[in-house]
Amino acid sequence: MSYAQLQEQVRKYDEKRGWIDQSYQTVLHMQEEVGEISRELLAEQEYKKREFKKEELGQEIADLLYLTIKLANQYKLDLDRVWSDAFVRYEKK
Repeated sequence: MSYAQLQEQVRKYDEKRGWIDQSYQTVLHMQEEVGEISRELLAEQEYKKREFKKEELGQEIADLLYLTIKLANQYKLDLDRVWSDAFVRYEKK
């Protein structure tokens, strides 16, 4: 699935539910998801006294991806182009 297709899927999902968040709300939700990813990684390293659950890590990463796409949609960014441009920059490093 292309980023354009993912963006359309997220746009329709949000539109259907009437979710028209401000960008700052989306970023706050992203920070929450990064915290949940961190919690899973701490469990994997046995820093936390709970079992590491790879499936939960995957779910949290998917949540963060959804919110990243949502933020791109809020700013009408073309993620296919943005991703390609980013990799051109990465290759130059």
